[in-house]
Amino acid sequence: VSSNSDVTDLNRIRNLFKIFKMDKIIDLDKDLDRKFNYSYNGNSFNFSNGELQKILLIRTFYCNSKIYILDEPCNHLDTNTRFILKDYIIELSKNSYIFLVSHDEFFDDIANKIIYLGE
Repeated sequence: VSSNSDVTDLNRIRNLFKIFKMDKIIDLDKDLDRKFNYSYNGNSFNFSNGELQKILLIRTFYCNSKIYILDEPCNHLDTNTRFILKDYIIELSKNSYIFLVSHDEFFDDIANKIIYLGE
């Protein structure tokens, strides 16, 4: 680690991995570059679909953006992780805009506006 920015980034990644319960799956000290930054073209690390979804969410939230567009973020997530994601989105929405596309009503209670598209 070469700078304070690198330390801050690593701490942010560690925090996201803990929030989404992936800190036991990936050893951040030895596997971060190899497993976190890999292309989504294949699953050579034998992650479950839920673990892959968590990695994609962590990568998205790591960007620290003002606007997030999430398309079916709960796909392949277990019930507990869905609630973790919901809580994280509530916190994130205090400083960011979040556009979320979903076929279920799981996030309806925290939405500022819901748009139903025709069938």
